[in-house]
Amino acid sequence: MIQKTIKTIWNNLAPVHGKYVDKAKQKKTDLKIVYQGKHMIIGNSKLNKPVRTTRVPDKFTGQDVELYYFQWDPVDPRQQSLL
Repeated sequence: MIQKTIKTIWNNLAPVHGKYVDKAKQKKTDLKIVYQGKHMIIGNSKLNKPVRTTRVPDKFTGQDVELYYFQWDPVDPRQQSLL
């Protein structure tokens, strides 16, 4: 499982850099997103279905990179997950 810590949530959407999504697809594993101590897991089958994608310039290289936005739905420790 690939883990990525993010610093912001925008309109209840979690932005993830395209290189982490591509790495998870390549390894055929899930992506875990952590924000302020809470986390959510995006299954490998849902990595191809983001709510929104956008291209923005990288602040270090200036090249365009792709951001994937997923609906922020953190895991609730009081509720068990279905198999």
